[in-house]
Amino acid sequence: HSAANQAGRNRTLSETYGGGGWDMDFKKYKRLVDWQGVLGVNFVNQHLSYYTLKGVRKFDYPPSFSYHEPWWSSYNKIGDYIGRISMAMAAGEQINTTLVLQPNTSVWMYYSKTKRHPVIDNIKHDFKDFVYQLERKHVEYDLGSEHVLKTLGSINKDKFVVGERTYNLVVIPESMENVDQKTLELLNEYLAGGGKVLSFNRNITRVDGIESVEGSNLQKKYPNQWIVANSIDELKCEELLLPDEFSVVEEGMSGELYHQRRILKDGQLLFFVNSDEDSKSNARISAIGESVVKMDLENGQTNLVSCTQENGKMVFDLQLEPVGSALYFVSAKKENEPELVAKKSDWKEIVGAEDIKVKTASENILVLNYLDLKTPKAEMKNAYFMDALVSLYQENGIEFGNPWQHKIQYKKEYLELDNFSENSGFDAEYHFQVAEGTDLSSLKVVVERPELWTVSINGNLVKKENGKFWIDKDFPLYKIGEFAKTGKNTILLKAKQMSIFAELMPIYIIGDFKVNPKKVGFEISKGTLNSLGSWKDSGYIFYSNKVSYSQKFTIEKKSSDFKVKLNKWNGTVAEVLVNNKEAGIIFWAPEELDVTQFLIEGENEITVRVVGSLKNTFGQFYESRISWIYGPHGWNIAPEHQPAYDQYYLNNYGLFEPFELLKADN
Repeated sequence: HSAANQAGRNRTLSETYGGGGWDMDFKKYKRLVDWQGVLGVNFVNQHLSYYTLKGVRKFDYPPSFSYHEPWWSSYNKIGDYIGRISMAMAAGEQINTTLVLQPNTSVWMYYSKTKRHPVIDNIKHDFKDFVYQLERKHVEYDLGSEHVLKTLGSINKDKFVVGERTYNLVVIPESMENVDQKTLELLNEYLAGGGKVLSFNRNITRVDGIESVEGSNLQKKYPNQWIVANSIDELKCEELLLPDEFSVVEEGMSGELYHQRRILKDGQLLFFVNSDEDSKSNARISAIGESVVKMDLENGQTNLVSCTQENGKMVFDLQLEPVGSALYFVSAKKENEPELVAKKSDWKEIVGAEDIKVKTASENILVLNYLDLKTPKAEMKNAYFMDALVSLYQENGIEFGNPWQHKIQYKKEYLELDNFSENSGFDAEYHFQVAEGTDLSSLKVVVERPELWTVSINGNLVKKENGKFWIDKDFPLYKIGEFAKTGKNTILLKAKQMSIFAELMPIYIIGDFKVNPKKVGFEISKGTLNSLGSWKDSGYIFYSNKVSYSQKFTIEKKSSDFKVKLNKWNGTVAEVLVNNKEAGIIFWAPEELDVTQFLIEGENEITVRVVGSLKNTFGQFYESRISWIYGPHGWNIAPEHQPAYDQYYLNNYGLFEPFELLKADN
């Protein structure tokens, strides 16, 4: 945002969410977009929307912002939220009067192609920590790149000018050992005009990478203007860094509160974000204006905020839940908006009229990702699908393995490899177990690339269902219940000839059953998910869709406010329905939703739909979440042969405690 401010641009683009994984939830989406928005991003490219999930594409930096996701029907709420933030943070101008020089040229002095110098990491961490302290103390600043200063930097008396922005104070961080000659010249002219420097560095020892006393001489020449501090916590730093016309005073520095202030012709916008996932933020805000309007980022409503006037400023209290946010307009005039109603604090629970009913939105899933591969030259038993497909490509002359995994095709170079011999066919067998007494009539199998091979179960050829698919339009369904049996079952993919598209992928058994872990692998059995608690523990280990929890409540007299509150639960988002009407979603603290307008006197049915994710269907299964990003190569990691259930990393979704219907105690 500093570069945008200095260049006179008001839009900053970020590719956001890519590689977050199939288990990204709405709380994470909100937290990340809030953090970006408050720190300067106001144009969000939501990465990515897949054309198809065929082959390894489903592993290429998920999630997918498309129909594939079980939460897609509710994502418009996040989309609208992002739109409101982006519009607000592109309105007016962010005008910061402090310029913080970046120690980039100091880092370049230590750079080598062959060996990483430890000082580089020291500078990186020290400067990041310094910037973090500035943010947490609500200092309003822009960063100054010396490269930018060469072209956009100038001096106007006691002002340091960078392009479209003018600064009253220049800050030199402790980690800055070097300055460019141009930067030194600008600082000299700036100080000669009466400008001020706040330095956390006792002495700049180099100019253009060469040892020099010019920096220390400049400091000595202007001792009253070149102010040296040891810590940002010193009083003189606060006096220099914090503006008189605006302040954020936190109570106990709780949470992790950030802000951005944007100046409009008729007032200013204040955006606040609490990035802490566990603690609330509380602060007192002071800004020049005549009235304060809260602009609700979730529904677009606007309401006047109760304020006091102190020393010509509007003063109001800010309270943000964990991962909370708020947008305010401090107007230069008295605005005519309805008053913001204080939240009620006393609530009592309404007891449900019957037990909670539980219903899944779709059939259960068994993932088969280990297989037997037989080719003209080799045979693999109980092999991980990635190992099998790489072996298949290599056997057929593609030494680098799967040409579609994390690679880019130049013109048609991979397509032109599709000239394999007629005797390059192969068989791939997937096995699954069925317990006695299981209803087999609903069983189907999902197999990708049906044009490349025939599909059979237990020796019986099956055909794909026309016009039907599962999750992705390129995932066809095959009915197999007629030929399934108790005990061991085998799905055979038989290819007459190798293809450049022959990516052997997991296949998926779907139907009305439970999945039970065995010593190795799994068995499907009779049963369904019908109670509160963990989906995994209830036999829905790989399930990725929604589960509805419904209960009836009797409202004797509708003369109060009502809300649904969730207690212990886990999912990407929770959808709330009242009398079969969509009432809204819950995904962040305080995990409650006002449902007053949807209730009627008499009997009401409330449904909470907990939404899962494709993580438990597509993986990664065999690596704990230790990386900051889910990339294609993460799916290469797996035991050589199918492991026991305790070696699977899966998310534990479900509603673990009953939801509550609460009534305001008037």
